[in-house]
Amino acid sequence: MKISQRGSAMVAVLAITVILSISLVAFFFATRHTSKVSGNRREKVTALNIAEAGKEKLYADIRSDVHRPALNSSPVTVYSNEAFSGGSYTVSYSADPWADTLWIRSSAATANGKPVTIDVIALIPPLIPINGNPARGAVSARSNVAVSGSIDIDGREHDTACNLTGAPGTYAVSTCGTCTVDGSSKVGGGGQEPVGKHVYDNDIAIHQTVVQENAPLDPMFDSPEAFLGVPAGSLDAYKFSSPTIDQDFHGIRYDTASYVGPLDLGPSASGILIVHNGAKTAKLKLNGGTFRGLIICDEMDKINGNVTVRGAVVVLKGTAITFEGLGNASICYSSAILTHLNDFCGNEVKNSVNEISWKETD
Repeated sequence: MKISQRGSAMVAVLAITVILSISLVAFFFATRHTSKVSGNRREKVTALNIAEAGKEKLYADIRSDVHRPALNSSPVTVYSNEAFSGGSYTVSYSADPWADTLWIRSSAATANGKPVTIDVIALIPPLIPINGNPARGAVSARSNVAVSGSIDIDGREHDTACNLTGAPGTYAVSTCGTCTVDGSSKVGGGGQEPVGKHVYDNDIAIHQTVVQENAPLDPMFDSPEAFLGVPAGSLDAYKFSSPTIDQDFHGIRYDTASYVGPLDLGPSASGILIVHNGAKTAKLKLNGGTFRGLIICDEMDKINGNVTVRGAVVVLKGTAITFEGLGNASICYSSAILTHLNDFCGNEVKNSVNEISWKETD
């Protein structure tokens, strides 16, 4: 009986040993599997963080203008296998025609993990978010306008190189008062090629096509900020006072001097040129050069030399003004420039980036 009990006890011990061994083996494999899964998850999270870092570097470079997205671009690789935190990332993007929207792909991997990819859609709104195109004409004014001397004001649609697009465009002059044409000057718009004084004075249909008179007085003429539709004071950072401005500038120039010029803008100035003070007595005189963008001034003095403005001119003065050309001046309306002013403001403008979509791509 005692032998039988000892045998039973031994069997029980062996059974327990087997069960414990099986449990230990199962625990070992379970722990190993859990550790492996946890490690894989850790590697994936790390890789996602690296991909995020690549995307954020692109955002930072765009905001500081280290990188300016190419217009209407096919996929552009910005960073290729850039080392970061034990791994690396590759970032590419494609853009719409004005680089207002970017489709970004950031791929990354750790040294031991599988690669991950994120796809992001981001918007790049301009520094000055103009709500549409505020210019009523190639020249917009609140008072009577006299166009004289040798100057062409053409409200037909032009591209960024000042070539006609075939679209009718808008008025040569839009004013809350009246507009007269004298000398050898010409005005055109609404699909009508520029005409001189004789046609302008005698053909009422053409007159009303190329010029808008007695337009409603709008608060947008109260200040440059009001015209651009931005809060008062939002352009203060760009203010200075000087009778001169550098040639070929690119950016925003807000000059509060009472008289600015005569300016030779050079062959490729662009952006937003503001000549304005609180009394609306600041006068701008152009003496040559080409400008792409928007000019806002209280008053325009006689225009000398060969001057080409591509975009529009706005005059804020409340009394009669004169656009008189003493050389070969032209103002060509371009909504393509006016609705994308930020793209013509050069490296002074810091873009903002708004992310609207994020997904991990398998």
